[in-house]
Amino acid sequence: MSSLLHFPLAFFVLAAGAAAPAAGQSLVGSFSVSDGPIWTANPPTYSCLEVCALLFGGAAADYHCSTSGEAIDRQAFVDGWDDELSCETPVAEDFKLGASYDCGVAACSYSAYVEDHCDLDVVNHCWLACGDGDLDAGEACDDGNNADGDCCSATCQAEPAEQSCSDGDACNGDELCDGAGACADGADPDCDDGDLCSQDSCDAALGCQSAALPAPVCDDAAGKAVLALDAIRGKASFSWQKGSLDIAELGAPTEDTAYALCVYEAGNAPVAQLSVPGGGLCGGNDCWKAIGRPGQAAGFRFEDSTGASDGVRRIQLKAHAAGKAKLSLQARGKTTPPAVLGDGLSAPVTAQLVSSEGACWGAVFDADDVKRSDAERLKATRKNALE
Repeated sequence: MSSLLHFPLAFFVLAAGAAAPAAGQSLVGSFSVSDGPIWTANPPTYSCLEVCALLFGGAAADYHCSTSGEAIDRQAFVDGWDDELSCETPVAEDFKLGASYDCGVAACSYSAYVEDHCDLDVVNHCWLACGDGDLDAGEACDDGNNADGDCCSATCQAEPAEQSCSDGDACNGDELCDGAGACADGADPDCDDGDLCSQDSCDAALGCQSAALPAPVCDDAAGKAVLALDAIRGKASFSWQKGSLDIAELGAPTEDTAYALCVYEAGNAPVAQLSVPGGGLCGGNDCWKAIGRPGQAAGFRFEDSTGASDGVRRIQLKAHAAGKAKLSLQARGKTTPPAVLGDGLSAPVTAQLVSSEGACWGAVFDADDVKRSDAERLKATRKNALE
């Protein structure tokens, strides 16, 4: 073309200084603007990014352009129709004008890939862009974005190990960077507070929570259940009769299965708690013993004449599959926590014998079951039709 009209620079973005290529961004290749098809063939216009994709594969978003092979400046050379000076000033890497080049009016089209005015020294360089999700040469990681703080940095380098990458859910553990660019799952928190008479849970925002409430699932006494509390004498007893249970449900109290009697009044307000650990010695002897025939234990018995564990003197756990199982606990002594009877417990009263293995046997005593409830004593008996 003969005319020498220079297109106004309003369309151009001047280079602000090239930045050194970040690790993880690799030079793929380069091309001269004039390597493109001759303008008289009216070729389509291309931005530099589109040319990179055309020549080296992939999509334009996979690349950065630069006027240098040593640094990324996100700029490119283009040629303009009837604008011989256009090759002298770089523009933004994604700039083009018009759909096709030979538009017939001065400055009506600009392309980074057309044979027109630019000589062979006007070269654009194509760099693979970090953050496209593909692991390219020089990248330690590529998580598909250009954000920091997610274990793979904006320059596709692994962020330090042990850096937090929490998802905001306190119940799935504290996620930490693995040092290789990925966020590793954390260990789920252990929300067991060791209190057998509380219900433990986890809140995504607050973490572990504990509430003194009855176990939501508990094996109800099939026959007779009796609860007695004496706040003055520090005595307590509970029995659960004529149920059916397998000995495996009782756990291993001779080793480490702990037990507790938990009592709650109306509204599930806690009243009394008596706890006994598994194993241990009482007066030089084993606190817990298996009972029944040798090799065919039918259950377990706990005996401690000192009542060192919340005043509990005796526990019997008898398994039976035909409705003859029986569980009982008796406590007496100064270390027995007194029942907080006040003016008498409000029915219904819930009593549960629970184990650290998650087993629960209990009964709910309605107002008709409570034989006595005053500031000193509670006596409640419930008989099912089976009794």
